[in-house]
Amino acid sequence: MTSSVSADFRFCDLPREIRAKIYRNLLCNWKPQPTGVSRLLSSIHAARDIHTAILRTNKAISREAYDVMIKTNRFIKITSVHGAPLRKAVSTVQVSIIASNARVVDAFQKYVMAVHFDFVHDRNSSDRVGSTNMLTPYKFMILHRDLDAFCEAVPNGDVRIPGFSEVPRLSITVAPLLVDPDLANTMLAMPEFFSETTQNRLLGPFRNRLRGFKHVRIQGHVDADLANTVQAEMQQDRWPDHEHVLRDLRAAKDKGSSLFKQGKQDEGCVIWQDAVANIDKVHESTSWPSLVKPGGEQFVSQLAELYFLIRLNIAHVQIFNVQRSEGMTTSMILAMDALTRASRAMKRDYWMEGYKLTPSNQHLAKLRYRYALLMRLQDAPGTSVKALGQIIAALRLQPGDTAILKEMSAILAWKVQRHE
Repeated sequence: MTSSVSADFRFCDLPREIRAKIYRNLLCNWKPQPTGVSRLLSSIHAARDIHTAILRTNKAISREAYDVMIKTNRFIKITSVHGAPLRKAVSTVQVSIIASNARVVDAFQKYVMAVHFDFVHDRNSSDRVGSTNMLTPYKFMILHRDLDAFCEAVPNGDVRIPGFSEVPRLSITVAPLLVDPDLANTMLAMPEFFSETTQNRLLGPFRNRLRGFKHVRIQGHVDADLANTVQAEMQQDRWPDHEHVLRDLRAAKDKGSSLFKQGKQDEGCVIWQDAVANIDKVHESTSWPSLVKPGGEQFVSQLAELYFLIRLNIAHVQIFNVQRSEGMTTSMILAMDALTRASRAMKRDYWMEGYKLTPSNQHLAKLRYRYALLMRLQDAPGTSVKALGQIIAALRLQPGDTAILKEMSAILAWKVQRHE
């Protein structure tokens, strides 16, 4: 009789390509980025845990695994001194936070890029940042795949602090791990990895998303001409002229409408939501007066009307989602937000001093009708009287409208049911 003895499995005897696939499966398997309406939620997207035990096997495997992990994941370190409202700004988009504990963030050194926010302290900026000094410094780690979303979130600081984008001093270090020779030597081929093509890709989100940041410095393992070009692009005005703003808004409205007609309501709604969110940013930024001055009331009137109509469209889609899903909370929130902002856009002096948006009776009736319908769908105690007031106002604007009359009957029945 012959006996078979099983040989020990030797991981390092596997082909390098197979080992790399194993490393990527263990160390690079994050949750996918959110899409569609889920992008509109104001929450941070939590990343799935990865399996790091293989990094503690031996030095050879650890170096190999780190090399694959860093090149695939492309970790970014974000830090900020006191006074930055970026923590709240980031919460307005879906960004996968890998780590937010300062000790963990600092302990990890294998970043492909480090981004630091400081503040310009001068007579003009002190008033804007003074109220934010209560906010504590913070550090966190993200993947490069989420840097585009992060850069989209940064200008949201202007919504909370007018002129915020003029205040930060932004320092971007490419390949900080190569600055330390001892650290660089622990990597297999990192200098070759940071080619000019890779540098372009790493800096792409900054040059595509961030404008109007006057104090930018790009340093580290980066081509000098590329660094100067990206810095100059980031310092340019975010919205160069009023015609550009109007053109983009009209294009977004038309694109969303086209998707809506194709039965892709949610996709169209995302286009609309992004468009009006950008208008809110424009309106709250320091660029707004420079846009209004050459465009005057004609520009303001056209933009305000487009903004109002898009907000009505968003409310329409989200109310439909509520009806279809029997009270979907997210859609209720988005619908009410759209109606509230549409109403706010009609206030005198909101867009410019002395100007007041006056929509047509038809559009005002739609606003009142959708307020009433949404309140009935929410079914909150004590709101039936308010809903009835809104639907009566809608009927006065559009006498005999079938949909409004039908909704009035539904609200009256709801009011009786609630004994209100």
